[in-house]
Amino acid sequence: MAKKHAKRNNNKFPNYLFPAAGKVLKGLAFVLVIVIVITIMDSIGQSFYPKITVDAYNATGRISPNLYGYSVSSEFKYDASLVEKAREDQVESFRLTAPFDAGKRMLVKVDNGVYSVLESDNVAYEYGQEYDIEIVAEGALFKVYVDGQKIFETQDSAFGNGKIGLFSSYNQEIYFDDVVIMDSSENVIFSDNFDNGVSPLWNENDIPSWHDNGSWENVDGQYRHQGQQSLALKEVGEAGWSNYIVKATMKSTATNPYERGFMGLVFRHQDPLSSYRFIWQSQYPHPYSSNNPWEVEDFPGQIRTAQEMGVTPNVVVNLRGTPEEAARLVHELNIEKKMGVKYFELGNEIWAYGDSHMTAEAYAEQIKAYATAMKAVDPSIKVGATLLIGFSHWDIPVIERAASSIDFIILHHYLPTEGGSHPSNQQMLASSYSYGNHYLSSYGNGEVGLVEQAKRVIREYAPEEANRMEYLLTEYNTFDGEKGKNLAFGLATAELLGSSGKDQIQMAEFHAFGRSDSHWRNYTDNNKSRPAALAISLFSEHFGDISLPVQLENVPSYRVNQLYSMPTMNDAPYLSSFASRSSDDRKLYVAVINKHEIAEMNTELDLRNADINPKAKVYTLSGYSLNSTNESSEDVTVSETTIYNARDNFSYSFKPHSVTILEFDISLKQPQQIEVTPPTLPQATEPAPPENNNVIKPETTNVGGPLNTDTAQIGDTQIVAGAQAGGNPHVKTFDRNGTPTGLSFLGFNKNFRGGVDVALGDINGDGHQDIVTGAGPGGGPHIRVFDHTGKEILNFFPFHPNFRGGISVATGDVDGDGKDEIAVTQKSKGQAWTKVYKADKNRTVVGTFNAYGNVECGGDVAMGDIDKDGQDEIIVGAGKGGGPLVRVFEPNGQLKPMQFFAFHPKYRGGISVAAGDTDGDGKAEIVASQSGQEEAWVKVYRYNNKRTVLGEWRAFGRFPVGANVGTADLDHDGQDEVIVAASRGGGPQVLGFEANGKPTALNFFVFDKGFRGGVSVAGK
Repeated sequence: MAKKHAKRNNNKFPNYLFPAAGKVLKGLAFVLVIVIVITIMDSIGQSFYPKITVDAYNATGRISPNLYGYSVSSEFKYDASLVEKAREDQVESFRLTAPFDAGKRMLVKVDNGVYSVLESDNVAYEYGQEYDIEIVAEGALFKVYVDGQKIFETQDSAFGNGKIGLFSSYNQEIYFDDVVIMDSSENVIFSDNFDNGVSPLWNENDIPSWHDNGSWENVDGQYRHQGQQSLALKEVGEAGWSNYIVKATMKSTATNPYERGFMGLVFRHQDPLSSYRFIWQSQYPHPYSSNNPWEVEDFPGQIRTAQEMGVTPNVVVNLRGTPEEAARLVHELNIEKKMGVKYFELGNEIWAYGDSHMTAEAYAEQIKAYATAMKAVDPSIKVGATLLIGFSHWDIPVIERAASSIDFIILHHYLPTEGGSHPSNQQMLASSYSYGNHYLSSYGNGEVGLVEQAKRVIREYAPEEANRMEYLLTEYNTFDGEKGKNLAFGLATAELLGSSGKDQIQMAEFHAFGRSDSHWRNYTDNNKSRPAALAISLFSEHFGDISLPVQLENVPSYRVNQLYSMPTMNDAPYLSSFASRSSDDRKLYVAVINKHEIAEMNTELDLRNADINPKAKVYTLSGYSLNSTNESSEDVTVSETTIYNARDNFSYSFKPHSVTILEFDISLKQPQQIEVTPPTLPQATEPAPPENNNVIKPETTNVGGPLNTDTAQIGDTQIVAGAQAGGNPHVKTFDRNGTPTGLSFLGFNKNFRGGVDVALGDINGDGHQDIVTGAGPGGGPHIRVFDHTGKEILNFFPFHPNFRGGISVATGDVDGDGKDEIAVTQKSKGQAWTKVYKADKNRTVVGTFNAYGNVECGGDVAMGDIDKDGQDEIIVGAGKGGGPLVRVFEPNGQLKPMQFFAFHPKYRGGISVAAGDTDGDGKAEIVASQSGQEEAWVKVYRYNNKRTVLGEWRAFGRFPVGANVGTADLDHDGQDEVIVAASRGGGPQVLGFEANGKPTALNFFVFDKGFRGGVSVAGK
């Protein structure tokens, strides 16, 4: 006891400095304890009862598995234990950093950030060795001498004059001395030996660099630079200097060999992105962790790591090289090594000023040149451009000039610090929420998140490319080293992943993959997963494939002030939630992030449109506090438990400072607001044709809410659309611009909820387009035909009245008499029986056949003259459960010598088909789309032995909504356009496209935007 007391006394505050210090400190400590206790009691006394509502049925998009990945930088080395660790964590993607190795000594031209190596060799500088450098610039002739020996002589005429500079890049410590500048007659025009300080003529001239310009100071009569900036530069002279001789002594003295970067001289300097540079490197590879390296330590090791991990790779192409060198990289990876790399980023953070960055205009030209060269080697690859989406409009010229060459957009997000100091945990958590919801930049005041702002930029400045563009988040982390290791950043990472999945990010990669004390790495020195790595692993293993809508209520919040890209928010939430389901629709996942330091969230879970199994798994990432780390001991872990009281509405208490994913076994059911009621139809005999009493006047509200009263003339109808399952059987007509043409009616009984299939054709030969409707699943196989005024002219059952699988209808002239016949196929719940009817009073059957034999998949039907014989053929696409097989028949059922899989043979979601002459050659092409809840891929095929694909595109980006297709000559140029409507799960949107996938001006909503039952569409 005496020893302990003595030791404590030895640590007392020195009384000779402040006699009363001990008492004061004790008093302060007591007050602090009281404050903490009051704060805790206050928080404990609070009760939070938020509500989370999840719609398990209506998907909002597909979640890419490549969200759960890592990036590497130049210093990465292969490590078998890291590969094994990544496998355990189910890492899904891996970002490689490709090298650029032009030599150790280089004379380069930098023109608006674009590098051209004029001369180079492989002689490295020696540590601590002084070198006398001399550069002679005379007109377009340049000579470089080292210790009196000429090493380079070359010519270039890009810059005729400019200033002089001392250059350092990624070099921790470099000295310059005895700088002399002479004119062509060897008259000294400037000199500085730094013996008497530093000449005031040296300046940085607001030279920007990656972080700052480092420190420049006079040390023992030499000018020393310290710092690992990508570009540090001291300049002197006048912009008009042209012919001169520059001499200087320089040496690198960094004690760590991996901090011995580049040193050199700059001449004819225009600005940070334009000059000539003599650059010299040590014998070591690139010394500084970067994704814009001159060299990388172990690129073969990066490749090996990606291969052994079995992940999706993407590669950063170094733009200091040439398009031809990038093409050779593609050949090496995809042709020689057969890695199948699809994603190639063109440069890293090109928007920043520094050693490896460009003007927007120069970058746009590089994108076009590199994309052309690389795709000549492998046309299947995708190339991406990095965007800033920050406090400038740097992005706009890039998009305006090069969008057609860009396949994906690269975004980076780093949680910021506050003026160089540590942010609070709640600031960091609010910043990750801001990323997905309220991002501050030159393009917005925080009303939407980062990804949506990027999409808006594309839609505004390259609208024709917007639908096909993908988005990747290839780096995210925090600038704060202390916070980057704790649980708070793990929660922030979970929020970033949830938001990225919701926003259809194709790939997200934490920076960086590795093991060290640095917070940039995902693992600690002793191979423990940091909280951020645990969050990535948790989502990779226990989150689904299809994003679902989530509604939050009664969520407690707090205020934060603006912090870089995070705006001031009075309602930063303590609770966030994301939901998904598995691709087989059997599991529902609800992720909940409780960001409160000490309060539990007693939460009501309202899980709609699914039957819930009472037994559910719960996975929770948590620790002692938001500041918990795994640096010395494993304080942050993921636990697994099971609950047995799950149902469609129940309560669960989420632990403070935790990430929880609940995994439910489910069976989907139709949305609650939709009550499926069979139509009131005769079941034994076909009905007599009644008068149509269901015509809706324009002011009437139905599925789509109030109708648009800005109507065209009825005779202008070129598009007809109908509500699919979930809404009443509402049919509307539109002109070629998507303006309503006055007809809006119910195809069947108002209580029927099976949907309606539609077609347009001149059935009665009066020169006007008539509307054919077929009842969807749940009703009898009922066809009703209405003329252009809305009057019913035909009404019959093509199949047995008890059939309930729904029908698909199409129109076309199969006998050349000027009147269209009607083709009809059983849509589901049976074999794809198809019939072709003449619209006479006897409803003469022209042909009856079974499109797919005994396969019970149903089908979708279209008609078109694909062989230019003057008579339309019958095209059938397999329905749900069958492969995406397209077959073509003569009207009598004879199979034509053409059948093919429109999409991957394993796809089973069903396809929609249409036919139209898209190239004006007199033959109809075949249009097919994925109509199930998959991405709405559309293809246009020419009828030939090669099944030539004229166009292939995603109509609605990556949303898993599927599509239904039709065709019509909307611009009256003799070539049909493709009309695409969203299927189940998507909004009731209709878009127009050329046959090559280029969007047209057609873009409208048939019904209210909240309707999600899908739309059938046809045109003429």
